[in-house]
Amino acid sequence: MNNEQFHDFFQKCINPFEKFYDEIVENHPEWEKNKDERVLILKNVCNILKAANLNCIPDKEFLEDISNKNGTNYTEEHEAINDSMIKIGFISVLCSTIEFSFRMFAKQYDIEDNRISKVYKNLFYRLNIKEYDAITITTYIRNAISHNNQLWIYDNKEIEYKGKVYKFEKNRIVKYTTWEDFFHLIPGIIDIISEVVNSTDISRLYIIR
Repeated sequence: MNNEQFHDFFQKCINPFEKFYDEIVENHPEWEKNKDERVLILKNVCNILKAANLNCIPDKEFLEDISNKNGTNYTEEHEAINDSMIKIGFISVLCSTIEFSFRMFAKQYDIEDNRISKVYKNLFYRLNIKEYDAITITTYIRNAISHNNQLWIYDNKEIEYKGKVYKFEKNRIVKYTTWEDFFHLIPGIIDIISEVVNSTDISRLYIIR
């Protein structure tokens, strides 16, 4: 994937999401923009996508110049490490942002089990949302990266999503960590967030914070 394709993908996600944010703000003036979690999750996720779009592709000439001044050589290995750090940061911040907001939503239904898998399961059941594999898969990937150095330590799991089979095998490295993997999942995540915020039960509440 070249730089232009990378930016085009993010922009295709950002544009409709920003439009949805504007529609929500216009249709629900009673939701305080800087306080209500229904608005904040849209704003925060959109900002994460924008930051990735602006910052994920390094300026190689600048990095090489800095490296030379420091007496080091900017190699393909350095580039790979830099890319890996950015991807880990991206998926970690994206997941933690969504999880925080969804826990706030779950509180409205007195869902006591705070484990994120249970929060998702119970919240989506209450809202009659049946398709949320994109978030489940992304959470599995993030957990493996953040907690176990990319190793899957649990029982085997297999999820088919949009024509692709995701296999998480016990004591094996989770390999779905490329930008292409993330790009396959991000549109589904955005759809789920939009469906939750737009759901009748969530939208009729006075304020969520």
